Amino acid sequence: MRRATTITIAVSAALLALGCAAQGGEDGGGANLPNRGIVPWERVTPDDAPFVLVPPASSPDLRWREPHALVDDGRVLLYLEARDTVTGDTEVLLAESADGVTFTAPSVALTDAAAPSVSRGPGGAFWMAFASPAGDAIGLASSDDGRTFTVETADIVTAGADETVGAPSLVHDGSELLVYYSRVTADAVEIARASGSPGGSFADDGVVLSPGTGCVDSSGDAETCWDALEVGSPDVRIATTGAGRRVFRLFYGGLAGSRAALGFAASHDGLTFSRFAFNPVVDERFDEHAPSSVRLGDRYLLYWSEERSASAHGVAVAEDAPDAPSERW
Repeated sequence: MRRATTITIAVSAALLALGCAAQGGEDGGGANLPNRGIVPWERVTPDDAPFVLVPPASSPDLRWREPHALVDDGRVLLYLEARDTVTGDTEVLLAESADGVTFTAPSVALTDAAAPSVSRGPGGAFWMAFASPAGDAIGLASSDDGRTFTVETADIVTAGADETVGAPSLVHDGSELLVYYSRVTADAVEIARASGSPGGSFADDGVVLSPGTGCVDSSGDAETCWDALEVGSPDVRIATTGAGRRVFRLFYGGLAGSRAALGFAASHDGLTFSRFAFNPVVDERFDEHAPSSVRLGDRYLLYWSEERSASAHGVAVAEDAPDAPSERW
């Protein structure tokens, strides 16, 4: 039995004053992605379980996390990282679902890789950006069917001295590939971007989102931003507004204390992002990371990885509440 639990999110009537948008267009994968579906979300709990995917009980050291969803031929392809917390070994798994909730047993899509993000190119091929298990580079792999991948290059992005890179989000923008990713330095945990083409070099486009500053409470007094310590795990998709203008939609993880939550931001140029006024969009007081949002038919789904305890962790999913004013941003 599937049950839905409403996630408590601060949404006010002021939301109605924000710009209206239509469903996603064809450009850059927008056919699978909404221009709505920001808030609120109803968590789906099949058979009263908090997660839709968990590692087998026989493998207590295994974590399934960093999910990335792609809709292909009416099915959700959910790629995720499987990491052994003792050995550090990783591989990318793929689970499939017709309804976005009930998944097949995962199969291996790529070995020795972490934090997958898959996008389908103009020619129909599947491309995957992935992080190295050590966090020192981001690579690129390809596939004809989206089920098994071959590494094309291991270092389209490399970490500098005293930094790590990971959690990429791959976006096709015409013939160009955009790779958004988490970059951890001694000074900040932020989201950066690189751009290039398959088989070519990638350029560093700089930081697109830094930890939050300048937040105020309802009385106008300064307060610590919910994402003041770090931002990362980007999930970027291109959609089209009702006025026909492209918009880059970014779900991401943010941290201000000991537990992370999920937020939303958007951009018209893919480089300068504005945060949603009512962030975070998911905050259930657990440790929530790596959001991934898609549209399956008329339903809008948001996946993320969640750590509740050493024994309670997995991939969760929520559905956009259909009666809420979620077409406003």
